[in-house]
Formats: sequence, C-alpha cells, structure tokens
Amino acid sequence: MDSYNERHRFVNSMAWYSYILKSIFHSSISLLRKHNSRNNYLGSGTIEQCTPDLDVAILEQETLDMLYDAIESLPQKDRAILRMSFVEGLRNADIAKRLDIAEITVKKHKARIMAMLRDKLQLPPPYATTLIIKLLYTHPSDIANILGQ
Repeated sequence: MDSYNERHRFVNSMAWYSYILKSIFHSSISLLRKHNSRNNYLGSGTIEQCTPDLDVAILEQETLDMLYDAIESLPQKDRAILRMSFVEGLRNADIAKRLDIAEITVKKHKARIMAMLRDKLQLPPPYATTLIIKLLYTHPSDIANILGQ
C-alpha cells in the first residue's frame, strides 16, 4: 500500500521494484526481531509455557465435556434421533421410517437439537454448529456411550 501512496516518487519501474524489495527485507527483519524477542521472553521463565498442541487438546476436551453435558440434558426422543443420525449414520428418511414420523419432522427435530446444543455451549451459531457437527462425527463412540447405545 505504501508503494501505491508513494508512486509519484518513482521515476521508473526499477525504482519501484527496488522499493518493494527493500520493504520486504525490512518487514522480514522486523518479523525476525519480534520472533527472537518473544523466544527470549518465553525462555526467561517469566511466564509459564504451554505447547500449542496441549492447549488445543485441553480446549477440545473442555468443549467435549460441555457437549456431553448438553446431550445428556436433551429429551429422550431428541437423544434417540441424535443417536440414529450421528452414531448409527442413518439418513433422515430412515429415521422417519423407524420412528413412524414424517421426514420433515426429523429435520425439524434435528434443527431444534442443534439449537438447544448451541444454547448450552453458548457459542455464536455458525461456530457452534460447525463445532458440534465436527465433534459428533469425530467422537462417535463417546456419543454412543452417552446416548446409551
């Protein structure tokens, strides 16, 4: 952006090219200095270090615990639909046949289940829905245990 604002200073394309290269060089040096400074600070023992993988694992486990508590609080019929959908892998039509209800009713139940889980997790809707679906699909055995399969 600076090169655009300073374009009147460049007499030709080589001058502009030189300016871009110097900008990249100085930005890289600045980034390296910040990185080294951060590493020195972390290595000094002034703050407790934690690996990113451990942080992510702890957050995921806390979120799973919250999700499991939310699932346990669902009504029995909703838990059955959740089990058939995410544990057994049944399609909406198959769930509707098994429960002797309309397929649109299954869809409405699933939407209501997701809304209840979102509310219990207290996350914004797009993030919560994505997170819930990811966790339900990546931890089917845990979900099956909670739902009592």
